[in-house]
Amino acid sequence: MKTTIFSLLLIAPLMLISSTGHADGPDCYRVTGVAKTDTLALRADHDFKSKKLADIPHDADGLTNQGDYPEVSDGKGLQMSEADRATMRKSRWSKVIYKGQKGWAKSQFLTEGSCPD
Repeated sequence: MKTTIFSLLLIAPLMLISSTGHADGPDCYRVTGVAKTDTLALRADHDFKSKKLADIPHDADGLTNQGDYPEVSDGKGLQMSEADRATMRKSRWSKVIYKGQKGWAKSQFLTEGSCPD
């Protein structure tokens, strides 16, 4: 009985994380910092040279978060200086779903947004 309760206590937080999205970021994003006359590229991989899959409008919202590259885990982000965090944001990519299309977008142009219905 004690083993069962202990196991449930270990598993419950993992179930909560998997049911609510990513523990280290928002569930959904909106585009920010892109000029009205420009778009944000959705790419096949986390690289400027990879194939462009779509142009995301400057005011798009509801991009579903699928993870980041490089991924910062185990509290490493808390140990970084503000300058290091700023550099990381500029080099980071976010895997997103936009209008059913999965791809990668530059994280520096994404902020927490509304999730699609």
